Amino acid sequence: MKLPIMGKESVALLVPHKRSMLLLDGILGFDREKGQVTSLTEVDRPNLFFDGNLNGIPGYVCFELMAQTISAYDYLMSGGMDGKPKVGFILGVDKLKVLRPVISQGSRIVTTIRQECAIGDAMFSFVGESKVGDETVANATLMVYTVLRPEGFLG
Repeated sequence: MKLPIMGKESVALLVPHKRSMLLLDGILGFDREKGQVTSLTEVDRPNLFFDGNLNGIPGYVCFELMAQTISAYDYLMSGGMDGKPKVGFILGVDKLKVLRPVISQGSRIVTTIRQECAIGDAMFSFVGESKVGDETVANATLMVYTVLRPEGFLG
């Protein structure tokens, strides 16, 4: 898959999130050896979390950007073997820091996740960071579980 991957339609092929829940606008980078993916979210359009009173999105939404970036990582690491993104669940979050309470409309959020470790075939730990320009706006460690056989799962 050639990078960068830009546009919601293209990103939607990599992650299970759809319609207003899909918050990523692009995948900027993927490094298999480092276990890392970088995504882009543009706060230029209303989405599920856009708040007109804030003229932007709450900073805690970066946690969801990290989770969706992990979904893209999972797809890219597997090479998209069956052509479908896998369903996964956040099992835990540690050291979540939201350093900017609101990210204003017009901002470009660059989120990078890096796999720290794997526990078996389905549980993984990731470190995530979201930045606007050179400023870190949120970071966290996420423990995730990937459903190995999604057939029959969720219908």
